[in-house]
Amino acid sequence: MDIGLRCPRCGSTDIGRKGYLRRINGTVRQYQCKDCGYRFPEVSSRRWKSSRLPPDLLRLYLSYPLSEIKEMQDFPISTTTISLELQHKQVADWRTLLWDMDLRQRWSLILGLDTTGIKISGKPYVYFHCADIPSKLPLVYEILPDRKAVSIEDILWQIRSAGYYPRIIVTDLAPELLEAIKRVYPDALVQGCLFHLRKWLDENLPTKRRRVDPETFQKWVMVKKLIIHIALAYSRDRQKLLVNNLLGMYSSLDEAAKNVVQLFVNNWLRYYHPMEELEKLGCSKKHAYNNVCERHMGNIKELERRKRGFKNLEMTRKYIYALWYYKILDEKSEQSRVAEEVSPNDHEEKLIDLKLLIFVPREILDLEDLSETTMISKDLLTKQLEEQGLVVTAKYAFTKDYAETMVKRILNKKPHQLKEAAEMVDLDPHTLYELLRKFGVRVLFKTLYIDEAIIVYP
Repeated sequence: MDIGLRCPRCGSTDIGRKGYLRRINGTVRQYQCKDCGYRFPEVSSRRWKSSRLPPDLLRLYLSYPLSEIKEMQDFPISTTTISLELQHKQVADWRTLLWDMDLRQRWSLILGLDTTGIKISGKPYVYFHCADIPSKLPLVYEILPDRKAVSIEDILWQIRSAGYYPRIIVTDLAPELLEAIKRVYPDALVQGCLFHLRKWLDENLPTKRRRVDPETFQKWVMVKKLIIHIALAYSRDRQKLLVNNLLGMYSSLDEAAKNVVQLFVNNWLRYYHPMEELEKLGCSKKHAYNNVCERHMGNIKELERRKRGFKNLEMTRKYIYALWYYKILDEKSEQSRVAEEVSPNDHEEKLIDLKLLIFVPREILDLEDLSETTMISKDLLTKQLEEQGLVVTAKYAFTKDYAETMVKRILNKKPHQLKEAAEMVDLDPHTLYELLRKFGVRVLFKTLYIDEAIIVYP
C-alpha cells in the first residue's frame, strides 16, 4: 500500500501501518516496511521527493551525465536517488515489447544477433543482443550466465513463440550461435556478417603495419582482397571463379595466410551467399553487415563506463531494460509524430527542408536511411539535396567539398583500375563511377565487370 512514505532503511514504498507508539510527547503512528520488515515511527519517516523529481529522471540519467542533471534541478540528486527510482519504476521488458502491435508492424524478418562479455561485481557474464536489422529495432537485450548454446537457444525460442521467424539471420558465425540457430530456426538462411569478416581478416593478417617482408605483405593483401570479393560476389559463378583464384595461390602462401584460407574455405564460405541470392530474399548488401548489433552493444559498454562498472546483476538488468525501453519509446513517438505531420499536399516540401537541416551537416548521407528516417521519397530527397548544393548519386549524397577531396585524391594517386580507386576512398565501385562522371572523369569498360573498369586520366 503506497501511503506516501518510504522506508528509511531500504527506500521501499510498500509500507503498512503497525499500531502506535507511546512517546513522552504523546502517541505516534508506527509503520512497517513490507520489504525489509523495518519498523519506524511517523516522525522518523521521510516523505519521498518523487513529486519534485522530473517524471523522466531515468531517461535523463541514461542520456546525460549526473552532473548535468543536478544543474537542472533545485535540489541534489544522487546515484542512490536514481537507484531507488529504478528499483520502483516499472518498464516493459523485451518479452512484453515483442507483442506490441506497432513494433511488430516494423519487423522485416532479417535478424542480427551477437554477444559481448560484461563484468558484474567482477564476475564474467554475457550480454546477448538481437535486432531487426533494416528497422534497427532491438528485439532482445538480455544478460546470460555464459555463452553456451542452450542459454541462447532458450531466448531464441521465446522470440519464435512471439511469431518472429526470420528469412535471414546475420551473425559473426560463433559456434554457439550457429548451434542455437540450427535448433530454433532450421529453415532460415544464415549469412556471415561482412563487418566481422573484415575484422577477422585484419586480426589474422594485419596489413596496416608492415611486420613481415614485402613479398609476404603483398600476398596477405591479395588474400584479404580475394576473400572480401568472394563474400561480396554478386553471382554464384563469380564466387566460384574467385575461390579458384584464391586456391590457386595457396601453395605460395606462408603459414598464417594458409590457415586463414583453410578456415574460410572449409568452414565459413558456405555462410557467405552471393548478393543475387540475398536480394531475392529482400536483403540488400548493407543489411548483410551486422553493424546494428555492434552499435547497440556499444550503448551497453558506454553505460558500463558511465556507471564505473556494474555492481549488481538485477540492477544491471533493470538499467539495460530501462535503456532500451526509453530508446524504443522515443523512436516510436518520433515516428508517430512525423507520420502525423507528413501530408501529400503543400506541407511536404516544408517538411523536407526541416528534416534536411538535421542531416545535411554530415559529409556522406545514405539516401535509403535518410528516406526511411524522414519518410520522404528518394526522388524528393535527391531534388532537395541537389538544390542545396550536394553531389548526389544513386545511393549516397556528398557535400561538395568532401566529393572534391575524394576526386582530387584519386587524380593525384592515379590508380589504374576503378576497384583500386574505390578501396582508396572507401566507396563501392558503382558509387565511385557515378561520382567520377559528375566531375568529368572518364571510365573505360573493357569487360562487363565494373571492378575491372579503367580510369582514363586527363
